[in-house]
Amino acid sequence: MALRLRLILTLTVLGAFLTIVLWIAPALAASGSNLRIERGRLNVSRSTTGPALALDRLAIGGRQTSSTTITNSGSVAAVYTLSGSLGGDRKLIRRLRLTIVGSGPRGTATLFAGSLASFRPLNLGRLGVGEARTFSFRLAFPSTGSDVGDNALQGLAASLRFTWSAVQA
Repeated sequence: MALRLRLILTLTVLGAFLTIVLWIAPALAASGSNLRIERGRLNVSRSTTGPALALDRLAIGGRQTSSTTITNSGSVAAVYTLSGSLGGDRKLIRRLRLTIVGSGPRGTATLFAGSLASFRPLNLGRLGVGEARTFSFRLAFPSTGSDVGDNALQGLAASLRFTWSAVQA
């Protein structure tokens, strides 16, 4: 019985291996994937601490700005993403305007400009070992143009949390 169990386990492992070699690897090659596994350390550091923007200190007609530098201090290149999670009153979130500008070796570019409600995760591209990029944030709370419209926004609350993530390139 034990010999039969060993034989079944061996055949199962060989079958799984053959499945990977014969089915998955050609599919990855056909898709243009550069599948590779490297040894190394992926380390992301940010030049600032605390929130990038503080919504509780923003008045109608006001704006806030901040910047932070993201550095790849690891030993492998990485692809970076900036995502955000929003909370609070949708009316206020639709009214707030966010601009994110990225600066790097190839110059400066506006990565996002629009309503806070329309913000989606941003692919920030590849960051090589030792490279750094600076990101500037501007959040504006424009007036509606009327006292009645502005008064309807008073007392509303919103929250925004940015998350930086990286995966090996």
